[in-house]
Amino acid sequence: MLLAEDSEDDVIIFRKEMSKASIDFPLFVTKDGEETIAYLKGAGKFGNRSEFPVPDLLLLDLVMPEVTGFEVLEWIREQPGLGSLPVVVLTSSETIHDIKLAKQLGARSYLVKPLKFKDLLQLNCVLPANKSLRIASHPAGDPENLQVRYTA
Repeated sequence: MLLAEDSEDDVIIFRKEMSKASIDFPLFVTKDGEETIAYLKGAGKFGNRSEFPVPDLLLLDLVMPEVTGFEVLEWIREQPGLGSLPVVVLTSSETIHDIKLAKQLGARSYLVKPLKFKDLLQLNCVLPANKSLRIASHPAGDPENLQVRYTA
């Protein structure tokens, strides 16, 4: 999974929610749209695909420096090898315009920050069929204490 997020605070919050949900799968982070494109291309420091694999899912902030999330979405859809990459937009914007544009550009889902545990469960809807988050309820049955595992 690749998280494209320019805010270190939001990255920390995302990792914290993953930890609370007991989600255990590789998370790679890029800090802006330009670095996200380089990662997806396998260019520069991201050239070693065993170290920086093509992600099964891209979590994309829309408001980033250099290249915006919308521009990343446009670029992805122009790449034959990435056309099927599921993209979930993570942003603080709740405007109808941004939601519609993100969907038109190929985003599969749109989640508003700050992200919570229950939002992470929605990621199963966009992951490839052979890769999923396994969810097992906590013995107390408390939905806030579900155990989630990623399987490949």
